[in-house]
Amino acid sequence: MKIEFSFRHMQTSEAVRLHAAHQSDRLKKYFDGRIHVRWNFVVERGEEHIAHCHVTGSHMDYFAEASSSMMQTSIDECIHRIARQVQKKKEIVKNRLHAERILPSL
Repeated sequence: MKIEFSFRHMQTSEAVRLHAAHQSDRLKKYFDGRIHVRWNFVVERGEEHIAHCHVTGSHMDYFAEASSSMMQTSIDECIHRIARQVQKKKEIVKNRLHAERILPSL
């Protein structure tokens, strides 16, 4: 897993990097092979902390964005949104495979 970080309108923070890297490790259970995670952290209007997460890999591309008053909360929400997207995609694929087996071919 390759992780990149970008900070806009804020100082680079090792605590934010470690939290984002730790939360990104939760995505490993959903993917096989190489994945690339790109994080963008932005502070707007003084108090709004925005986290963008873009996950790419072989035959997949997921994006999430969250904003809150704390950067760690925004990171957690991004990971939760991406996990929900991945679970939904896997359910669709699983249901499609099982539906083909149930329906007889004419």
